[in-house]
Amino acid sequence: MITHRILLVAAACASLGTLAHAQAPKYKPQSDTLVVTTRNPFRMFFVRGADTLGNRVFSRGVTRESWRAKGDSVLIDAMRRDLDFSRKDTSVRYLFAPDGRELSLDARAPRGLPSSLMPLPTVPLRAGLVWNDSSVIARDTNGFAMRYEWVMTYRVQRMFDSLGGRVADVVADGRYRMRAQFGDTAQKRQWIDVRGPDHETFLFDVSRGRQLHRTWDMKLRGWGGGRLPGDSVASPDSVPAGLDSKTFNRLLAKEEVGIVGYRQEGRDTSITVTIPDAGIAGVHVIDRSADSVVSSNIRADGNVTLERAVYARGKLQRYERAWTDTALRAHRERVTHERDSVIVVSTDGTRRAYETEVSFIGVGDVGREELLVPLLLRLPLDSGVTMIGVFRPSFHRLDYAELGRKKVRGGWLMELAWEHGQESDLWLVDDSGDLLFVEGRSDERTRRVPSQQPRVDAMTKLTQSIRDGG
Repeated sequence: MITHRILLVAAACASLGTLAHAQAPKYKPQSDTLVVTTRNPFRMFFVRGADTLGNRVFSRGVTRESWRAKGDSVLIDAMRRDLDFSRKDTSVRYLFAPDGRELSLDARAPRGLPSSLMPLPTVPLRAGLVWNDSSVIARDTNGFAMRYEWVMTYRVQRMFDSLGGRVADVVADGRYRMRAQFGDTAQKRQWIDVRGPDHETFLFDVSRGRQLHRTWDMKLRGWGGGRLPGDSVASPDSVPAGLDSKTFNRLLAKEEVGIVGYRQEGRDTSITVTIPDAGIAGVHVIDRSADSVVSSNIRADGNVTLERAVYARGKLQRYERAWTDTALRAHRERVTHERDSVIVVSTDGTRRAYETEVSFIGVGDVGREELLVPLLLRLPLDSGVTMIGVFRPSFHRLDYAELGRKKVRGGWLMELAWEHGQESDLWLVDDSGDLLFVEGRSDERTRRVPSQQPRVDAMTKLTQSIRDGG
C-alpha cells in the first residue's frame, strides 16, 4: 500500500513537471541575486570626406539583479559596476511583464535599447518553434529625443537539460533602427539615425524563468550630424554615420561571483604607466604585513586579479590568486614551495610541479612584483648579489634574477637583473615594506608610482636620501 502511494506521488510530480514545460514560458521572481557580466565592444562613427570620426570602445560591466514580484510583473533592481579603473556603480530599476516586455516605471518610459530580456511567445517552447516580435519606443529625456524600433524573428534551435533545468537555445534575426541625440547641451548636441541587421542568441531557463545568456551583433548605417568628434561647434550638415555593436551577457555561477566585479580595497594604491606615452597599464591596491601581501590589480583591458602571498621568515608558504580573463570568466589557483619544486594546483584539481634551481623563491607576475617584498627584505644583509627564482602565475614558468640591494636612510634601493632582461629593474622600498617606486626596464618600459600624497612624499624623501649618498 505504501509503495503504491509512493508511485502515485512520483507519477503526479512527473505530470506536474511535464505540465510546467508544456505551459507558455514566463519570467519569474528569483529567490537569489542574479549576477550578470556584460561585454560590449562598439563604435559609433561619422564619415566626413576621407575621415572616419569616432573611437572604438570596449565596455565591460557586472550587474547584480534582484527580481521581485510587483503584481503580475517582475521588478528588477539592478546595480551595475563598470569594470574599468573607476569601478563606478550605477543603480537602475526595470519593470518587465512576464513575457519579457519592458514596462513604464515611475513615469519613466522603457529605455529603448534592445530589451535586456528575450521576448517570450504565448505558446510552450519547443525545438523548431518560430515567433515574431516588434517594438517601438519613443522618449524624451531633458529635451533629447530618442526613438528605437526593431522587428525580430525568433527560432528555438534546440531544447536541452542543464543544471537541473530545461533550457531553450534560441536565435533571432531582424532589423533594428535607432534615432538618438547625445550631448551635454543643445550647442554640443550630436544626433544619429541608423538602421540595419541585428543577429541575437539566447539561452532561456524554462524551469526557473530566467535568462542565462544573450548576445547581439548589429551593424547599423545611416546619417548623423551636430557636433562631431573633435569639433568645437555643431555643423548644420548631415554626414554618413554608423553604429557597430556587439554584446555578450552571461549569468555567473555562484563560485565566480566573489571574483568578477570585485572592488579594490587596501591601504596602498599605486599606478603603473607605460613609458614614454604615460598610458595607464594597471592600478594596484595593496594590504601588507611583515610576512604577507594581499594585492588586487586591474589592467587596462579590464582583467582583474586578486592575490595573496604568505611567507614565514622569508620562505614562501603559499600563494593564492583569483582572476578573470578577458571574457570575464573567473578562475582560482594555489601555489606552494615544497623542497626544490613549486607546486601549482588549479581549480579543476590539476597539479603541476616546477623544479627550482635556487633556494630563494617568490611569486609575482610581470608588473605585480609587490608580492616579492617580504622575501627580498628577509634575505641576509651580507648576501650581496643574490639569485632569486620568481614563479610567474600567468605564464606558469620560473624566471630568475640577480638581486642587488643597497641600504639607504629610510629604506632600500634594489636592482633586479632578470636572466633574459634587456636592463635591470630599479625598486625603491621603504623600511616598512612599502614598494614605493618601480622603473621597469627589463621588458616593456613602465614606471610605477604611488597615487596617495603621503606615499608620494615618502618616495621623494627616499629618493633624496639616495642622492645624498644614503
